[in-house]
Amino acid sequence: LHILLPFDITLTLATERINNLIHQSTPADKFITFFWGKYFHETRVLKYVNAGHNPPLLLRSGSSEFTELSEGGLLLGAMESMMPYESKDVTLKPGDLVVCFTDGVNEAQAGEMTEEFGMERLYDVILKHRDSRATDIRDAIISAVTEFSDGHQFDDVTLVIFKAY
Repeated sequence: LHILLPFDITLTLATERINNLIHQSTPADKFITFFWGKYFHETRVLKYVNAGHNPPLLLRSGSSEFTELSEGGLLLGAMESMMPYESKDVTLKPGDLVVCFTDGVNEAQAGEMTEEFGMERLYDVILKHRDSRATDIRDAIISAVTEFSDGHQFDDVTLVIFKAY
């Protein structure tokens, strides 16, 4: 990433190059889910590419509908780039909220591992705390996941949350 970022290339081309490098230098059974974006504060545009990662959730101000940021392509390293990755631009308005998360959040398991935390519980926590600071939303999600799984963590729980102002 640090090698590619200083060059003036698109996120889609950079993602394709990262994919090919990972594919060439890792075993066939290894892959990476990946999401990245670039925010242009002058225009309030978030340009992103999603390579097989859990789609981050966009919650527009005043709405209770979630939009998944899923545009992109295949996960990284699984195969050489045959088709270009696609990017998408999202204009963020004041009050919009974006929640990026790893599968350790929605796939956290309760009790005898019979039930997952799931997306509905995640939506509920986000909606309940939407007017809070991003750090407070993060803490509420982690608390809900920890309580649900009775403190047994089987996967990483990683969150990146940002709000537009």
